[in-house]
Amino acid sequence: MRIEDFTNPNGELILIKDSDGADGYAFVPAPLPPEIEWDNELVRLIAKANGELSRLDAFINSLPNPEIIMVSFLKREAVLSSRIEGTQASLEDLLIYEVTQKETTPDVREVYNYVNAMEFALNRLNELPLCLRLLKETHKILLTGVRGQSKAPGRFRKVQNWIGPPGAKLSDATYVPPPPMYIDNLMSNLEKFIHDAGLPLLVQSAILHYQFEAIHPFLDGNGRLGRMLVNLFLLERKMLKHPVLNISAFFERHREEYYSYMLKVSITGDWNEWLKFFMKAVQSVAVTESQKAEALIELREKWRRELLGKISPAALRTLELFFISPVLTASMVAQHLNITHQGAAKALIELVNNEVAIESSTRKWRKSYIAPNLSKILEQK
Repeated sequence: MRIEDFTNPNGELILIKDSDGADGYAFVPAPLPPEIEWDNELVRLIAKANGELSRLDAFINSLPNPEIIMVSFLKREAVLSSRIEGTQASLEDLLIYEVTQKETTPDVREVYNYVNAMEFALNRLNELPLCLRLLKETHKILLTGVRGQSKAPGRFRKVQNWIGPPGAKLSDATYVPPPPMYIDNLMSNLEKFIHDAGLPLLVQSAILHYQFEAIHPFLDGNGRLGRMLVNLFLLERKMLKHPVLNISAFFERHREEYYSYMLKVSITGDWNEWLKFFMKAVQSVAVTESQKAEALIELREKWRRELLGKISPAALRTLELFFISPVLTASMVAQHLNITHQGAAKALIELVNNEVAIESSTRKWRKSYIAPNLSKILEQK
């Protein structure tokens, strides 16, 4: 990070040294809230993003069983948010791991942890407000049993870190977050801002995400938790009833812009380009997820229409389970439907014979079944 790059920083530059004694500058973001320039384009984009997100939420809430969509969307967000950080696990890898507990890639456990952490946070919101305690507890689950487990899970960092290419020294860093002694005050300010009123909620969520990433309060997992924070904030403020804003889908497709617009806030103090980018992300994702939800419902109704009276009641109920997890085993079906293992296996074979499911290729583990048409919809970008 070169000091000459910071033309009008949104904060303060602090001279620091690395373990070799080399100099560098850490960035301490200004406290929230910031001053925003409300130009016509930003106001228009906020209105569009609000409208599309409201339509998505209303559609999901109109369904008899919105959890069917919610669970599938949450798993896809876990895959894409983790992929931004460099993991190589796919949605199918995650689904297979859930039913077999066997890793298809070294990264799949990290994605699985994201799902568990988000589900934990959603339940915790019933007991706590969105606060630092909740974020710390969620972070601990995110890093359990994976590469970051040795990096103080659930605790703010006590050492300096920086962002850059693998093995980069302080002098090569793309971004150096604030020194540890600033973190408690910055995070307390962020927690206070979460509960402030006055700004449009999508603007507030964009600011929160930037600020969390700029502070980089943990040694690992900041990107994933920071993106998780977007849904958690909108849920707590009642803008969403379910975590269906898969914003990582847009960020993953536009990764360079995503990072550059946030960095530009730090370097120039210009919030508008980041806010406009964020609103475009929300609008695009809300439209795409609405289309995807409609496609899932249409597929469900098509299968039910074609198979009702043709397959057994157990097979029909198993069909519903595929919308919660597009990969199933006989044991999962038996447990969820409270039927025998033999009855569950028979129901799955009925769905294979009717071209709803196929037997997974992972036969060296427990036999599993996948609904490829359903998975194809979920995997669409």
